Amino acid sequence: DSCNLPAAVLGLLQSAGSFSRLPISIQTPRKTSGLRLRCGSFTIPHPNKAASGGADSCFFTTEGAAFGVADGVGEWEWRFRINPRAFADEMMQGCGRRAEETIQEETPAELRAQDALATGYGGATSFGSATALVACLDKEGSKLGVANVGDSGLMHLRRKDSIASSVIGRTNEQQHRFNCPYQLSRLPTEEDFPRLLAEGRTALVNLLKKNPTVYQDSPADADLYTFDL
Repeated sequence: DSCNLPAAVLGLLQSAGSFSRLPISIQTPRKTSGLRLRCGSFTIPHPNKAASGGADSCFFTTEGAAFGVADGVGEWEWRFRINPRAFADEMMQGCGRRAEETIQEETPAELRAQDALATGYGGATSFGSATALVACLDKEGSKLGVANVGDSGLMHLRRKDSIASSVIGRTNEQQHRFNCPYQLSRLPTEEDFPRLLAEGRTALVNLLKKNPTVYQDSPADADLYTFDL
């Protein structure tokens, strides 16, 4: 019975309606420059993917100037026994390093994001596939540039008052057809076939032999966006 609870506890159990809404007129004025990103991440992999920690990866820079996410393709694991997260991790780590290097450049933010994506993708050595999105602040901290390949998404929200927010902008999905999004991949070449066969990955080698000219998306295919902050 709540009547038997101490008064101090009852005070904490007041309904949300008893608290007054913070008037928007006394909120801090919105800044439009000198902004930095506050980032965090948390992943709960599917139980079947717990051994590898899941197929996805992300990064965010220590200076609060960029972040990215890669949605790895889990088929590499159950079909070919290749860790799908390795490729996603390597790509995001490379993106993060490049984004850190270009923080002070005058290049438009969306082109810096695409450059970081291209650098991370080019530096990955593991086999795999992933959709990817990278976002970078411009030098002034007033615009957010985004490069997106595939069906990962970014939504720009702006708070209207202490509770409600409105959607200012968002990225769009890239798909070749239903359930077939654009994605970045690193595939084995003929030079890798002997090692893969020795490791028992015959299914992967046979698939590549049957499809020797597989079309691959690239960072150049990324949709670019600029959001005014």
